Amino acid sequence: MNLEERMKYRKKLRQRRRMAKGICLVILFFCILLLIGAVMVTEPPKVEAYEYDTCRTLWDLAERYCPEDMDKQTFIYEVMELNAMTNATVYGNRLYMVPIYEK
Repeated sequence: MNLEERMKYRKKLRQRRRMAKGICLVILFFCILLLIGAVMVTEPPKVEAYEYDTCRTLWDLAERYCPEDMDKQTFIYEVMELNAMTNATVYGNRLYMVPIYEK
């Protein structure tokens, strides 16, 4: 292969790489759009105030309110987020927000 053929080969290779990068960017762009659309479509759960007197732990609360198709640890994490809790310590005679999922 002489120098001229090598240069043509390298030029074609660079064009193919640019084309592949462009295609990847377009696919990435559409994936991001789909993800944003999916996030916007999902509705947050309804929230109910719950006075923490009958349950002693967040696990008890998850046993009572967590939907069957959801992991209880995920539910507990959502309760902690809703109530701005930094740890799983619960106190009596306080109101806690609990997500309620429609079936």
